[in-house]
Order: sequence, then structure tokens, then C-alpha cells
Amino acid sequence: MSTQRKILIIDDDPAVLAVLSARFSIKEGYEVMTVRGGAEGIKAAQKKKPDIILLDWMMPKMTGISVLESLKGDSRTTWIPTFMLTSKTKMADVEKALAKGASGYFTKPLKLPEMSTRLNRLFATA
Repeated sequence: MSTQRKILIIDDDPAVLAVLSARFSIKEGYEVMTVRGGAEGIKAAQKKKPDIILLDWMMPKMTGISVLESLKGDSRTTWIPTFMLTSKTKMADVEKALAKGASGYFTKPLKLPEMSTRLNRLFATA
């Protein structure tokens, strides 16, 4: 019997949180946790130990890159695959995120079927 996979979504936009939460909890059957800021996201990751993190790049107070650096520098969370969510599409931005430890990159506007396929594939190989 498999356990329900957990996804943590860190994004300051309530609409993005609602859409992704509905997609991954209702359609895909994952346990979804959402937070609206970087510091809360770090705490949630440390406490809840999600299987995957979806992380917005541009947030007030603490950027997604800062959150990513914190997660990857912490032994409690360094192992969690973290995917950036952003409207930044320049190759330099993609390379920066990957160099900081991101497992992947989804550009906004988000393509939900593509996200589902990639995350389901990741879970299938885990």
C-alpha cells in the first residue's frame, strides 16, 4: 500500500495557491500544503517533510531563490526536490535556479497538464 504523496506550495499569490492546490489534491490525489511566504515555507518544509516543493521565485520579503538556498543548505530539507514557479524565462535565470539546487523550473502562466506529467513521472521513479 502506497502512502499519499505530499506537495508543499510556496507562493504569495492566493489564486496560484488555489489553482495548484485544487489540481494536485483533487485531480492528482496528493496531500497539498500551501503557504504564502518564504519564512513560513521554510518552517513548513522542515516540519512537514513534503515529497516535493513548488516555490515561487518572486515574493515579497524573501525571494524564492533565498528560500531555495536556505532549503538546500539545511540537512532537514536538502533532499526535497524543489521546482521553481516563475515568469522569469531567460536562460540565465534557469541556470541560476538550477545552480542553487532547484530540481526543475515551471514558467508562468503555468501549464497544469505538463506540471502533472513531470511530477507524476518524478514520483513514479522515487
